Amino acid sequence: MARILVIDDEEDLRHIVRLCLTNSGHEVIDCADGHTGLQLAEEQAPDLVVTNVSMPGLTGLDVIERLRAGERTRTALILVLTGRRREELDARIALADAYLQKPFEPAQLIQLVAELTVQRTTSRPA
Repeated sequence: MARILVIDDEEDLRHIVRLCLTNSGHEVIDCADGHTGLQLAEEQAPDLVVTNVSMPGLTGLDVIERLRAGERTRTALILVLTGRRREELDARIALADAYLQKPFEPAQLIQLVAELTVQRTTSRPA
C-alpha cells in the first residue's frame, strides 16, 4: 500500500481521512499546516499528499506549487480536498493529480486513493 501525507488544519477531517486510509491498509502521516507538511514531504517522501486548500499561512495551493518544484517531492501524487469549486481556485490546482470537493463520502475518498495509487503502480517503469 501507499505512504500518504495528509495536510489539513481541521483536526476532525484529518482524523476521518486518517481512519479511512489506515483501514484501507495505507501508512498515514498527518499534520495541521502547510509548512510542516512540506517538511514531512521532504523527510518522508510520501507516495501521495492529500491537502486542503484553505489553511492559514501556507495554503494548499502554495503547498502544491512547492511540492512540484521540490527535488524529492515533484513526483508525489497530490489529491486536493476542498469545500471550494474547482473554478474558484487559481491555476495551481492543475498541478494536482485529483480533486475531491467537501463534503465527501468516505467511500469516495477510498476509491479515489485506490485509483491514484494503482495508476501510479502500473505506470512505474519496471
